[in-house]
Amino acid sequence: ARLENGKTIVGESNIDIPKHNPKLHITKLFLKPTAHAYRGAIAALRDADLIVIGPGDLYTSINANLVVRGIPEAIRKSSAKKVYICNLMTKHGETDGYTASQHLAEVQKYLHGKVDYLVVNSKQPTSRLRKRYERENSFLVKNDFPALEEMGVQVIPADLLREPILVRHDPDKLAKVLMGIVKR
Repeated sequence: ARLENGKTIVGESNIDIPKHNPKLHITKLFLKPTAHAYRGAIAALRDADLIVIGPGDLYTSINANLVVRGIPEAIRKSSAKKVYICNLMTKHGETDGYTASQHLAEVQKYLHGKVDYLVVNSKQPTSRLRKRYERENSFLVKNDFPALEEMGVQVIPADLLREPILVRHDPDKLAKVLMGIVKR
């Protein structure tokens, strides 16, 4: 990953557990050596009805897949509905201060195209849980709806929280939202 100060960070763990200034944003993500997509993955994307991107760490889980040669092209060429599920919380050292529109912009940057739908959480976690995450410099991703509207993607806000111990996506709630998209 190249940071906004020009420094290059090598290795997923060095991005995940920052030894660099975590307030510096990542400006470019790349694989060295270049990786090429497996033909079976390309075929699966081509034949899909729905392509779901996320949730996960923006750079080390999501965009890391979008820098594999052939994957963005296959997603863009697919007639499937394309959905990005925005993270619930920011990730220290990767997405400090990022809003939902910034998450989406980064996914679309590496996709070299747009998604059709953006799923965002609409429910606030408990104050106790938020404070627990804030101690780790992780904050609720802000849904900046005016900026999202300008991006030309259909935004689907929904209560996606699975509580009370951790802030995570509830798989049943998320499945219901995704099935609603499939039926559109």
